[in-house]
Amino acid sequence: VAWLGAAKIALGWPLQVAVLAAMVWLLGRNATPLQRPVAKPA
Repeated sequence: VAWLGAAKIALGWPLQVAVLAAMVWLLGRNATPLQRPVAKPA
């Protein structure tokens, strides 16, 4: 949470709004950069 405050101060609110919009867009299309671990059969 602290880094959000630092980003707001350092980047300004227009760029912060753009970054938050990009995050919502990525989450909305279910394209997060994380990959699910592949379950190996035991």
